[in-house]
Amino acid sequence: MFLRYKILINKLKFLPVFLFLIQYTSLRSNPSSNIQVENKKIDSKNSIKSEYLEIKNKDNKFIYWEKVNDLKNKSSNTNIIKWKKIIDLGNKNSSSNIINWEKITDKDTDFIENSKTNYLLDKNIEKFNNYQFSFDFLSLGMAVPTAYTLNESDFNFIFGQVFPIRKGFDTSTSNQNYLINFNYGKTDRLMLSGYFSDSDDPLHNKILNLDNQPANKWNSYGLGSRWNILNRNKLKISLDKYLENWYVKSGGCNGVGCKTISQNIFDKTNNIFAKNNLISSISIPITWKVNNNTDFTLSPKIVFLPSHQTSNGSTGKFYGLNYGLGLGVSHDLYKRFKIYSSVFFPIGESKNSFDNKLNFHKSLIYSFGLNYALDSKISFRTYLTNSFGSSPGTGILTIPSDNEILFGSQIIYTPSAIEIPIIEKKSNEFYSEGLTVSKAGILNIGDSFYDFTIDNTGSYWVNFKKGISSKFNFIFNTGIIKDNAFVNEKFSSTYLGLNNQNFRVGGKALLLSEKNGDKFSSSIIFSGGRSFGDSWPGYFFAEVANTKKLTNSLEFNLNPKFAFTGTGNPSTIGTGFIYKLNNKIYLIPETNIGLNEANTNFTFALRLKPNRHKYVDIYTSNAYGLSDLGEILKSKSQNFGIRIGLKI
Repeated sequence: MFLRYKILINKLKFLPVFLFLIQYTSLRSNPSSNIQVENKKIDSKNSIKSEYLEIKNKDNKFIYWEKVNDLKNKSSNTNIIKWKKIIDLGNKNSSSNIINWEKITDKDTDFIENSKTNYLLDKNIEKFNNYQFSFDFLSLGMAVPTAYTLNESDFNFIFGQVFPIRKGFDTSTSNQNYLINFNYGKTDRLMLSGYFSDSDDPLHNKILNLDNQPANKWNSYGLGSRWNILNRNKLKISLDKYLENWYVKSGGCNGVGCKTISQNIFDKTNNIFAKNNLISSISIPITWKVNNNTDFTLSPKIVFLPSHQTSNGSTGKFYGLNYGLGLGVSHDLYKRFKIYSSVFFPIGESKNSFDNKLNFHKSLIYSFGLNYALDSKISFRTYLTNSFGSSPGTGILTIPSDNEILFGSQIIYTPSAIEIPIIEKKSNEFYSEGLTVSKAGILNIGDSFYDFTIDNTGSYWVNFKKGISSKFNFIFNTGIIKDNAFVNEKFSSTYLGLNNQNFRVGGKALLLSEKNGDKFSSSIIFSGGRSFGDSWPGYFFAEVANTKKLTNSLEFNLNPKFAFTGTGNPSTIGTGFIYKLNNKIYLIPETNIGLNEANTNFTFALRLKPNRHKYVDIYTSNAYGLSDLGEILKSKSQNFGIRIGLKI
């Protein structure tokens, strides 16, 4: 049987697939939920009922056009149907907001084989996909907002981090700044936003004339709004304003229960400076659509930052009032891929950077990025910038103590986006994972998976996965390692630590799937997080999972793995088999072959599967841990453990 959809013909059973369209939109930083569907019919003695669709966005531009020929009367030359009915899917009160589709079975293939119908449907699905993956940037880097807003009831989440490419003075950390951003379309022309960002690493450059390197912490959270005051086909103007609490700390230390002493940058004593500052920013972004693929933005901006920091009667100078002009451009390369570039020019006495002599000055803020839409709900953004601040108010600031090029990455999750059933096929197969070598498969959207692991040393890990789109799973895990017999102290003791709580957050993105006709399945798995001890060292981990089903009973995995830390970038090649003895018992041998600064280890597991939703692994391994960095390091001892997996 094959799956295709066509417009409902005659009195067949209705399938209301397009309920997914009600009040929702396709993936875009500015999704459009105000879609019109034009539904046309004709009925005569010599033909069947036929329909075609026109889907329009709010600018009345055609997005999707389908014309269905008379499938039963092959000699008919009539392709034009002259009547019309408009359905506004953005109208909650509309009683006619369902488009009905029919699923074609093998029995129908005798009269559509070799016809133009398949071609027409394929072309129209392609057009609809083009609409799904179109979007407009809400900002071109943190310093330059655009005039776009989300449409009414649309919302998205942005999770990201930024860190310097070059190692800093304190090489045990990589000076990350983490970001969480939420945007909600209150109306088509009013967007509400919330931000949270956090950075707590020592200053990047060695501060001259200070005996020890100052600890530093920036924590910012706030709310804002964007009001679209002019909305034309080619030109949009908005008023963008934010109010934030910016917590600035210098000196002391930032770990859990730490007692380290460091000097502050304000009066250069061992006193800890800590201050909550109320800051704000106002900008008037003007965005001009040059053509269908290119936007240009001009964005004057004022940021009210404190000129001094005061603590316990001591005062030191700080940034002060900043104002300038942002310029940016974005361009669609193809339906899933978009690029952007921007620069912010500080004007007058603005100071948005300080160096290793603690002198404040102004610096251009630049950004160049790529955005890839994985599916209708998930897109990835990577960029190079010198903007370290990760909120509208701090986005014009360079990394403290330097003006350094940084690497940034973001995941944009749009729950309100359309999920079209014809794009991806759901799988009812048994979901499972390897232990130290992951499989490429992902959970179906809406499904959840939990596993709990404990070994003879008392080390444990808890993992959670959730299917949040047709091609992406959210991943969270936490655990404690109590095995002190590590081989690679450089990474084991620093980034995992003994008896430290580790937290990791990441995702799994499906790129290729054997179920969809590809030669093998492939996914990208990534995570970021920290070990919470005396210091809070963090690292980024990435794995490319490749799975090939060799027989009905045997799967092979080949996974390159990389960890990016402040002290080095260890890497391995993970390989493993999952061999099905019968429906209840599996054998899983795995090895990770050390390449750069990593260790070769081996794991073997016996998997017992009482039903299709649960399994129990009994394993032995000399991997230092069963998550991320621990998978590519080695323990001096051979440990034994148990893992319980549960799919919901």
